[in-house]
Amino acid sequence: MPPLSAPRKSKQKSIIYLTFFLLLAIPLVLYGIAQENFDIRRRAFQDLQLSDEHQCLISFPHVSPYSLQEGSSVSVQVDGRIKDDYAKELVIYNSQGEVIHSETFDTLKTEFQTNFIYTPEISGKSEISGRVINGQNGIIECQITSPFGIQGLQIVPKNTAPEFLSKPAESIPSQNLKTGDV
Repeated sequence: MPPLSAPRKSKQKSIIYLTFFLLLAIPLVLYGIAQENFDIRRRAFQDLQLSDEHQCLISFPHVSPYSLQEGSSVSVQVDGRIKDDYAKELVIYNSQGEVIHSETFDTLKTEFQTNFIYTPEISGKSEISGRVINGQNGIIECQITSPFGIQGLQIVPKNTAPEFLSKPAESIPSQNLKTGDV
């Protein structure tokens, strides 16, 4: 009678790894089939929807509007759905009333989505507002939207590296550093 040999440990490990992989992969595949897409980035502002009350919304799809850095460019998205009319023109303003984006629609659009680049110049609290001029020359206000329920923007100063004025050999080690100390 020939001796029986036990399966190799590497073969056992492979079977265990394959089993764990399948157990973890099955829920992901089922989720993807149910959602029709694995990409969940689009749903970041899913709770904020256009309505009859809010026909034009301004959002910051890739960053938080409460920590925009002065001098750094960010993408701004404007969505609109005009009830019982169409959009002719879109104008977006900063806090100082300067036009930061304007667009004229060549075709009669009841719905639109546009993106533009915005670079905040002054740190502190700020606002962006906009207006859509409809076909009857009426004005529809655009509002900043956020899933956090806070309105407006917060522009933070440009972050720079600290500058050390003392020489390392002459410095006294301390854990109590304060802004502006020399």
